[in-house]
Amino acid sequence: LSRGLGDVYKRQTVQSSVAMTGVARGNVAAAISGATISNVAGMLLTPLLVLLLMGESATPGGGGVRAVLVQLLLPFAVGQALQRWTGPWLRAHRVLTLLVDRGTILIVVFSAVTAATAAGVWSAVTPWSVAALAFACLTLLGVMLAATWWVGGRLGLPTADRVVLLLCGSNKSLATGLPMAGVLFPAATAATVAVPVILFHQLQLVLGAIIARRIGRDSPAGY
Repeated sequence: LSRGLGDVYKRQTVQSSVAMTGVARGNVAAAISGATISNVAGMLLTPLLVLLLMGESATPGGGGVRAVLVQLLLPFAVGQALQRWTGPWLRAHRVLTLLVDRGTILIVVFSAVTAATAAGVWSAVTPWSVAALAFACLTLLGVMLAATWWVGGRLGLPTADRVVLLLCGSNKSLATGLPMAGVLFPAATAATVAVPVILFHQLQLVLGAIIARRIGRDSPAGY
């Protein structure tokens, strides 16, 4: 199973956390499963947490929750249900799926940036605010990295599985985070939320790549 999923990892477009797990010589099969479960759980739990913590000021009438379920979770469920019939054709046209995948992410990021520009968010951004935001994101990311690595050790997980917990547990998807911000918050607020989400994503890519490369270099193949 691990070998088969490893081949899928090599040939298909995957999340950055899964790719980093491969670089670090971790358990790629577990990373694919963990990233998938994390994304689905995030689409279910994030709007509920926002509604609980911020009330209807963020999601008037709970409409944001319904929008996340309809716009993000429903297409995923339909895709999984149709995979038996559409899967072989899509796997045979990898270039097309790659273009759609990368193009969709590009559109999502572009939409968030243009919305922030239209809302005048960038005019209020100063070097000091960017530095403070970067420090807050780095602190949060560092806490998550330390916590996931420590928890993996306390649970007695092998190093390959601790790598999965470290890299998948601390990384969050920009492709789902930005659309959720767009449907959970009013346009002006969503544009403001997009700034730390984009910054955190860039930091996790850079820091995660450095950590993954270091672990992969210092660890024997397959542990």
